Amino acid sequence: MMHAALEALTVLDTLPDAYVRLDKDFRFTFANRAALPLFGKMAAEIVGKTIWDVYPSGRGTDLDLGCRRSMAERIVVATQQSFEASCKCCRTENAIF
Repeated sequence: MMHAALEALTVLDTLPDAYVRLDKDFRFTFANRAALPLFGKMAAEIVGKTIWDVYPSGRGTDLDLGCRRSMAERIVVATQQSFEASCKCCRTENAIF
């Protein structure tokens, strides 16, 4: 079973699209390589921290509301977000589930 979990994380880490996993308290439990440049940090710097610790200007945005709604209602929520990250402006489309 442990081998399958490690294999799944390896696949997620190599996806070309950003992928993050948050726990019920909105703490990062995983961020793949494609997600890290969006935050301008290494995985060790964000895992265990809340999304709002890492991205404080995200409070009150569609991303914030989408995360909270997805978690509360256990549904998939789609949002779009623009933000400054790593010295560039990024526009993301988020599928939150």
